[in-house]
Order: sequence, then structure tokens, then C-alpha cells
Amino acid sequence: MVTDIYRKCGPCFIPFILLATRLFAIVAGIACVLYVNYTLQLDDRVREAFVISALAAVVMAAAITFRLGLNGSRELRALLKEIKDDPTAVPQASAEAVRQALMFPFDHLRAESLLDPWITIFPICLSVRLHSLAPTTVIVQIVVAGFLGLSCILLLTFFLLERSLQPIVVDLQRRGVRIDFDQYPQTSLKQRLSVGFGVTILMTAVMIGGLALQRSQEIFHSPETAKVSATQLFRDTVLISLLAMTTGVVYSQVVAGSVTSRTSRLVKAMRKVEQGDYSISVTTSGTDEIDVLARQFNRMVRELAAKDGSLRELNENLEHDVAERTAQLRESLDQMEQLHKDLQRRNSTLEVTLAKLKQTQTQLVHSEKMTSLGQLVAGLAHEINNSVNAVHNGLPALLMKVATMRKVLDQVQDHITEPEMAKVERADKSIERLTMAIRDGVDRTTRIVRSMKQYSHPGTEEKVAFHAGEVIDRCLSLVHVSSNKSIRIEKDYRHTHVLHGPYSQFDQVFINLLSNAIDALGDSGQIVIDTFDEGSDLIIRFHDDGAGMPPELLNRIFDPFFTTKAPGKGTGLGLSVSYGIVDAAGGTMTCESEQGIGTTFTIRLPGPAVIRVPKGVASDQDQFELVRT
Repeated sequence: MVTDIYRKCGPCFIPFILLATRLFAIVAGIACVLYVNYTLQLDDRVREAFVISALAAVVMAAAITFRLGLNGSRELRALLKEIKDDPTAVPQASAEAVRQALMFPFDHLRAESLLDPWITIFPICLSVRLHSLAPTTVIVQIVVAGFLGLSCILLLTFFLLERSLQPIVVDLQRRGVRIDFDQYPQTSLKQRLSVGFGVTILMTAVMIGGLALQRSQEIFHSPETAKVSATQLFRDTVLISLLAMTTGVVYSQVVAGSVTSRTSRLVKAMRKVEQGDYSISVTTSGTDEIDVLARQFNRMVRELAAKDGSLRELNENLEHDVAERTAQLRESLDQMEQLHKDLQRRNSTLEVTLAKLKQTQTQLVHSEKMTSLGQLVAGLAHEINNSVNAVHNGLPALLMKVATMRKVLDQVQDHITEPEMAKVERADKSIERLTMAIRDGVDRTTRIVRSMKQYSHPGTEEKVAFHAGEVIDRCLSLVHVSSNKSIRIEKDYRHTHVLHGPYSQFDQVFINLLSNAIDALGDSGQIVIDTFDEGSDLIIRFHDDGAGMPPELLNRIFDPFFTTKAPGKGTGLGLSVSYGIVDAAGGTMTCESEQGIGTTFTIRLPGPAVIRVPKGVASDQDQFELVRT
């Protein structure tokens, strides 16, 4: 409706709106005069002076503020006249005209708030005081009622003006006039609600309070009319309360309608943007929170549109570039394929040579390591043997001395008391046990040194026949020396084949498997080693009942440098090297593990050229225990 009036009136729209709001102010002012006249028991002379001066002040205030509004909107009215004269041209709007279109209701409200009390309330009170000599209490009541009524009138006319000028702001933007909303103060919906409802509640309270005061005075002066006055007060109170509630509901509906309508437009615009329509724009006409949100939305849409255009342009250029590059790549690919074939032919001999060089390098490094280890072990064995030989050579002399001591004891036992003789016998038995322990220790040390020398032998590429059980036993003796754990080991050698392969390399495989099994068991557990024939193949199996491994680790155990041990306790090369040794010998090594059950390593060695172990050489079943030292 307001938009239609604006389109019909053109430059006369602002005078029309000012006139309409002034008429509304006159009606509201007359209502305030009637209310004051109704609530205050004025004598005839005071009432006459009040009514005449109040009506004159209301009309005069309407005329003055109408002229004030015309002066405050001069540039805006000139702009509207320019638009009417040439509707198709882009209006040359001045900054002041744009500011008036947006801020005129605020400027006019500020001017009226300062001017209206002096041309309405002050003249009314002065006239009543001078012409009718009204008492001070009446003057105070007129002032309070006047300020409240004036506040309501100013507030309502402000909202009417602001709502009426919104079509002008929208039309200016539609015609291409740029309005920089950010340079103007931002209004607040919360503040508007607080002021609107606050004034309504205050007005209601004052009106009811004034009526109550007036009725109490009537009852005081005329007690016989108390019942009638009370009934009338109740009726007036209910009427004022209903009027206040109606005003609050209408005001809330107006504000809610403004919020929901703009929010709905914003949601519709968002849905269009979601569908890919970046040409949408939400028109704003104010500076409150929803208008700010809408302008931010417009900025975001413009940025999205710019980025979308850039992406489309980039995609078009990219498609052209891809097609061009694809053609070039195809041509280059044909050339590369030809070059690749040439390189394959030329590099075939280099690959063979490189493989031989790597194999030779590996053999040299391993040979050098084993040679150094052999020299170290040989030196250690020599020193240990010297010490062991000294103990071993001294044993016969010690035994002879013990025998001589026994003969002497036999000769003098008649002269020794029974308690002393018992001590001598216990000492003799202790010496015998210690002598046997020394002999066993010397023999065991000799066997260990011999096994170490055999393990550190550098070996050769020549295939030699050796018994798998003997190699395992020798490795067990080394593991037994290096372990301080209580672990039970069961052996079951049922094979008849003799393994053909590098002697020292399989020592390394078995040492790695045994060491890993012992680490997996912790302080106690069991390792089962069994060998058997399967066709012409030799099967060697190591099983421990440790914690086992999850599937994700089981797939990586043969990778170089992969280890589950703590830092500093493993390099991650043991199983990788062992796998390589078995693979180089033409065999396979697999691992099966289940958490909570244990781990089993199975080595399968082909035996196309094997010899049979003479019957009785293979041990049936052997058990021994690693004892904690």
C-alpha cells in the first residue's frame, strides 16, 4: 500500500506522509486532552483554559513540525522530482539526499523531541496557570500526562515515517543509486522493542495511577459515592489494560512481521544460491541487525559469483590446455616408448653386471665381517683355553692331594673324636662335589668355545653336507650361554635328509629364530623345535608359546629394519637377513602367529640331491631346560 502511494505521488510523497503523520498527531493530541480532562476534576475556568490552550498548541505543533519536516527533506524531494521528470535516467543523487532518505525519520524525531515540549506542554501549563490560577498539583499532572502523551505520539510518528520511507530507499537502489549503509549508525531491534513496550507499560501505569488518584480524591471529598467511584475505577482500569494489551499485541505483530518478512526473503535467496543462482540479491532499506545480515549475504554472494566465474574460466582454459597437452604427451609418449625399448636393450647387459657386482659386494662384506669375527673369537678362545687348561691341568694334582689327604685321615681316624670325624667327612664330600663341578664347568666351557669358533667360521660358497640337528644343537649352546631366562626347550629330530648349503649362513638363521623366540617368551615359556621330511623336502619348524603377533604386524616381519623390540634392543634386520639366506638356498620361510597362542616359523628346504642319514644317527626326542643363572 505504501509503495503504491509512493509511485502515484512521486515528489509529493514526503509532504503527503508528513501531512498524514501530523493529522495522526493531532488526533492523538486531542485524545490526550480528553483523557486529562476526564481524569482531572477541573473547575470550569481551568478546564476552559486547558482545552483552548491544548487544542491551539496541538494544531500549532503540527503546523510547525510539518514545515520542519519539509525543510529537513529538501534535497530528497528534489531527487524524487528528478526521478519523476526522467524515470529512465540514473538519478544523480547527492550524498545529503541519500542520507535524508535513510536518516530523515531519526533527524525529524530528534528535532521534534527538542521542539515539541516547548510549543505544547510549556504554553499549555503557562496558559492554565496565568488565566485560571490552577494549583501546582494540577500543573504537575498536566506536565506528566503531556510528556507521556507526547512520547507516544513521537514514537508512533517515527515508526510511520520510517516505514513510509522504505520504498524510497528500495527504489533508489533499484535505479542504481549507491547507498553506503555502513557509514550510518546501526539500529537495534532489541532497543526498539524495549522502548516500544516500555513506553506502553509506563503509559498504562500512569493512566491507571492518575485515575486511581482522581477516584481517591472523589471518595475523600464525597464518601457516599465511594462504591460508584470504585466501580468506575475498576471499569476504567480494565479498559486501559485492554487498550494497552491491544497496543502491545499490535506493536509486536508489526515488529514481528517486519522481521519475518525480511527473514523469509533472505531464506529464499539462500535457497537460490544453494541451487547455483549467484545473480540473486536481497534489497535492504535499513540499518538494523537483519539488514546488516542481508548486506553481508549480498557481499558473500558477490564473492561466490566472482569465484565461480573465475573457476569456470579456469576450467575452460584448463580443458583447452589439457587437450593440447594430451596431444603433445601422446607424441612424446610414442617417442619415449621407442627410447624405452632402446634403453631396455642397452641396459640389459648393465643390469646383469650390476647384479653380479652387488652379489660380489655382499659376499665381500659378509666375508670380511666373518673374518673379523673369526679373528676375535679365535683370540678369545685362545685366552679362555689358556685359563681353562690351567684349571684342567691342575685337576689331577688336586685329586691326588685329596686322595693323599684321605689316606692320612684313615690312619689317624682312631685318634679323632666322632664329632670332629663327622666334620672331616662333610668337608671331604664338599671337596668332591666342588671338584666334579670344576671338571663339568671346564668341559662345558670347552664345548662353548668350540661352538663359537665353528659359528664364526666365514664359510664358503661351496655346498657342504651338514646335519640340521647338529647345527641347531650348536646354536642352542650359544643361546644357552647368552640367556639368563628359565625357558624349556623341546627337540624332536625326525628328519633323514642331510641339508646341503652354506654352513655358517644357516647358523645365523637358527640363532636369529631362537633369539626372537626367547625375547617373545619373557622370563618363562616353551620352545618346540622339530624337523621332519616331507617328500624330498626338509622341514624345520620353530614354535614358541609367547604372546603372538597381530595380523598387521605379521605382514611386515620380513621387512628390513622392522622390529617390535624396544629401542636399542634390535635392528630389524635379523628376520630379513634370515629370509634372504633361506631364499638364496632355494628354500622358503613362512610365519604363522596368533595372539595368545604363539608363533611358528617354518623353513622348507628343497632336497633334490640329498643323502640319507645312517640309521641311528638322528636323535629320537631330546629335552633340556635353560636354567636361570
